[in-house]
Amino acid sequence: MKAPVPRLLRILLTWLAKGVAAFAALAIALVAGLLLVMWWEHQTRITLPTPSGPFAVGRTSYAWTNESEADDLALSPGSKKELLVWVWYPAAPSPKNVPAEYLPSLWRAAVAKQEGMLMRSFFKHDPALVQTHSVSGAALSSEQRSFSIRKPILNSGSCPIQRIGRGCWIAMRAG
Repeated sequence: MKAPVPRLLRILLTWLAKGVAAFAALAIALVAGLLLVMWWEHQTRITLPTPSGPFAVGRTSYAWTNESEADDLALSPGSKKELLVWVWYPAAPSPKNVPAEYLPSLWRAAVAKQEGMLMRSFFKHDPALVQTHSVSGAALSSEQRSFSIRKPILNSGSCPIQRIGRGCWIAMRAG
């Protein structure tokens, strides 16, 4: 025959169960709230800072392949070394200039395939909502005879195409 559970112990266990349930409900509400805020931030339009110099900013890209060397880190054995390069340069202003996409749509689709739903929808901004001030394929400015490249920056950590290439040229400042 079981001994009856003392009344005080029963009250303590009831309060403990209610406390654990309240804590679990609070944790679930906090996680849901955090995900809601992150989703809202993901949907927010971002405009990059306006260039402060006298020139419009042109952007072009190149895909260079070194046919003389195999890429030891490529997924396909025997692939040649490839480097994707984006170049920003002083451009001639034109009424036809349309801002370039922050990340081209084909690249966004390729990156989205590699990312999970949480990364794609919550943990980072939607690249389609980033407004740039560079112009894709704009004519080089003729206001100066020459432009010097002061400091090319190679960045492997925050590159917008880090899942596609091993590195990218972030900026080439002219002046």
